[in-house]
Amino acid sequence: METQTYIITCPHCGHERRVSFCKESWPDTDYTLWSDGRIESDGWFEPTRTQQCPHCGKFFIRQLKTELLMVDEPCTDRAILSYQQLKTAINELAGTDFAEGWARHETWQAYNALYQDADLVPEEEQEFNRNNMQWLLDFYQSSSPLRLTTIEFELNRLLGNRDACERMLETTYEEYVQQQKEFRILRGRPWDDDKEKWERRYNNLMKELKSSLDLPLKPYKGRN
Repeated sequence: METQTYIITCPHCGHERRVSFCKESWPDTDYTLWSDGRIESDGWFEPTRTQQCPHCGKFFIRQLKTELLMVDEPCTDRAILSYQQLKTAINELAGTDFAEGWARHETWQAYNALYQDADLVPEEEQEFNRNNMQWLLDFYQSSSPLRLTTIEFELNRLLGNRDACERMLETTYEEYVQQQKEFRILRGRPWDDDKEKWERRYNNLMKELKSSLDLPLKPYKGRN
């Protein structure tokens, strides 16, 4: 797999770290998308957004790849934080919603990857994960309480909030399109008024979410 080297600069001490990104984007590879947003692919990887400076040891949220300086030299440092590192990052980044939200979401994904097939999960880890999912659900709902999203649906499903899931499934096509339009306008993205495309996305989404209600309460594999 081809890689590119970028520089991540620590906002605390200014230390520059060269890290490796996959040259391809994940939709162009053979991938599996999990219901928690995790992407698994033998042909793609990306450093976690949550980073720990190797010089001063402090945690921070890195910039997007497009905002980083690329350098012409090889690098093998993937800069992917472990589950335990991400848990530690939550405490350090607590109180700053954007940063804490990223750390908590990536911790949730790392927990799922670590314990996905485990026969026995320590009770303290189960309790931490449940509290973490509740924090994420409250955070996402406070920022967009009416928007139908797979992540909010999945958090409700894994927390056993079936009534909330069923209410989300009552979202009409017109409401869904309006939510998507507002979401894109808010982020400065152009709106594509392709009715056939949006109907297809809506129908596929509703079909996937409805079927997930009958699955065990753990993340499931979505599309490939």
